[in-house]
Amino acid sequence: MVKDLVKEEIPLQSKLVGWFCTYTPLEVIVAAGFQPFRIFGSSERIAEAGVYLPPNLCPYVRACLGEAFLGRFDGIAGVVLVHSCNAMGQLASAWRRYTNVPVIAEVHIPRDSDSKAMVYMLSQVRSLIRGLERAGGTVTVDSLLTAIRTSWAIRAGWNDLLAKQRRVPAFYSGAGLSRLGRSLQRAGPDQAKALLDLPRQTEYSDTTTRTGNNPRFILTGSVVSPGLLDLLDSVGADVVYDETCSCGRALFSVCKDVKHGVEGALLESAFPRIDPNCEGASELDTLIEYLASWYLNRIPCARMKPAGQRIRYLVSLAKEYSAQGVISSVVKFCDPYLYEQPLLRQALLKEGIPYLLIEHEYEVVPEGRLLTRLEAFIEKTWRPGRSAI
Repeated sequence: MVKDLVKEEIPLQSKLVGWFCTYTPLEVIVAAGFQPFRIFGSSERIAEAGVYLPPNLCPYVRACLGEAFLGRFDGIAGVVLVHSCNAMGQLASAWRRYTNVPVIAEVHIPRDSDSKAMVYMLSQVRSLIRGLERAGGTVTVDSLLTAIRTSWAIRAGWNDLLAKQRRVPAFYSGAGLSRLGRSLQRAGPDQAKALLDLPRQTEYSDTTTRTGNNPRFILTGSVVSPGLLDLLDSVGADVVYDETCSCGRALFSVCKDVKHGVEGALLESAFPRIDPNCEGASELDTLIEYLASWYLNRIPCARMKPAGQRIRYLVSLAKEYSAQGVISSVVKFCDPYLYEQPLLRQALLKEGIPYLLIEHEYEVVPEGRLLTRLEAFIEKTWRPGRSAI
């Protein structure tokens, strides 16, 4: 099983740099000679974190601060904090004040992707480079070019695995593939390659226990814990694509071939085709501009403008993966994703795609009540033999 092939341990060392948000320019961290690893947070000390942060603040942010209190990040080079929402901004302030883990840089992400936003994003990437150099790293043309190519190779490997999810039944379980995605966000380049090769070598498949009669769902939303994926697996729901901040959104490729229809067309300028190999790039500024453009013009999360692009993308994703419905998982007090829900629900129902919103406390999954809701949703939206959308 995929979940048997991956591990959650963090190999603490002085070259590790923690990150929280998928808008973190990871290639720059790698180019500077560090290994980025995703901080997912822990509920063990979340109550203590609540002493220093408002109780009505994102539970993921509180879980991340709580994990720092456990001492798990002692001795690392530091963290990169991204101001992508109000909660992440409050985490930055609390992190500096109440932990001993250095802050290498704070990166502020604009909400637009126009020319002014591009100029600002360039300044933020350069600021990150300066912070990494103060921490002992060095970014060169060769190191950044190598990091970009390595990043694209990992994303390409992830896309190869996702291609098998279009099968009926899906090739991998939702929980297994999501655990693999989480581990990729904590692995170095060599470890990531090994992780991506293992499922292909073992040809792991859950088709022995799941059939084409299992309902297929897209999971979207903010951050989510593995417990929810396990629960979905337990009720027989095939999560064929995990698009959440915890998994798919950190790994997908901006060069995804999105079909442009007349109705709900995606703006071509919003998803530029940038050469992933950066052929001909000879100066550092060229590579920095490439990265700034990549992160601003990728398929957006809910905090970016305009919202319509992301909504149309999710509808197209459900159709592409022959899903019977979309499950939106949102942590409490996550305003960007909660604001998105009415628009998403309207767009999905217009296309005849069932929709379910799950609002939760991140790692704390109330299995009894939630289990009943999931079973009712599956019963309502799926009957054996019913064709997918």
